[in-house]
Amino acid sequence: MKIALIAPSRGTVPPRGHGGIESVIDGLARSLDRLGHEPMVFAPPGSTCPVSLYEIAPGEHGWVHNSTCQEIHHVITAYRLIHAGGAGMPVFDVIHDHTKIGPLYAGSILRLPLVVTNHSPFEGSHNTLFTAIRRWCSIVAISEAQAAGATGPVTVVKNGVDTDFYNAGPGCGDADGPYLLFIGRFEEVKGAHVAATVARKAGWRLIIAGRLGKESERNYFRDRLQPLLGDDIRYIGEIDKVNKRRLLQQASALLNPISWNEPFGLTMVEALSCGTPVIAYGRGAAVEIVQDGVTGLLCTTEDELVQACQQIPQLSREEARAKAVEHFGLDRMALGYIDAYQRAIRVSGR
Repeated sequence: MKIALIAPSRGTVPPRGHGGIESVIDGLARSLDRLGHEPMVFAPPGSTCPVSLYEIAPGEHGWVHNSTCQEIHHVITAYRLIHAGGAGMPVFDVIHDHTKIGPLYAGSILRLPLVVTNHSPFEGSHNTLFTAIRRWCSIVAISEAQAAGATGPVTVVKNGVDTDFYNAGPGCGDADGPYLLFIGRFEEVKGAHVAATVARKAGWRLIIAGRLGKESERNYFRDRLQPLLGDDIRYIGEIDKVNKRRLLQQASALLNPISWNEPFGLTMVEALSCGTPVIAYGRGAAVEIVQDGVTGLLCTTEDELVQACQQIPQLSREEARAKAVEHFGLDRMALGYIDAYQRAIRVSGR
């Protein structure tokens, strides 16, 4: 199959730093290519995904992070190129869109089967959107927990990670000894401040990594997290993919005390792939990613999180790694999407 993969306009594929959706698209494209298909990724300038790639230049006002106008320019350009064809542009069998604006626009011009992945919860305005577009596209959810909120039928294809890159590590700590790790955005629902409190109560060192980009993130860091920093709780800034792997391989466990029903949680899978167990609240997709008592521990209270930290030595890094490879490899994700593409093509009659 020839597959057009439309990435969001907000960042490169793969991402230079943080970027869960962009990481998923990069891994999916590489796996589809390896399995004998012909993906082409439509992505912002600077993308380096090693398959056929079309870099969409920004609009006349330049590239603006999370700009609605930029996203509109990005998706209209992609759909026009896909439909018009021309020199160097293949005749595609299916479109796989990872944006929100793209499928809405596609309804007026669509001439190809369309698969759309929702990377956000099915609630509020998102359900309004996906209810409107489901007449002309096939919708994919990234976890059973997320799919439960949809207003109509969806296909579930769980995200995958590169388990060859995120390979097993010893969990032996760094030069200062063993540590727990938190990686994530700085906002209340992600729970970096809870991770800091839990680690200190449990007597563990904690390393915290994440980007301070938006004003809200900087405010959260200043008000909720910075007062908790010390010799035992250390913030190291934003990290790239290689440093993330090193930190995960050396960590005794990943702390993920989310206080919302997260649709997936890619960092948890990356941790498991490195053999690093996950300690998390049992919410959202965490219950599908973490096998309680085997690859990590799922908790309901802060006190339970503290107690779970004492049980880390009882968890098997080998089991964590094995479960990640079995359930969350890139080829497993790609095969799920290939089934979704084939169904979309059959339904369209093309």
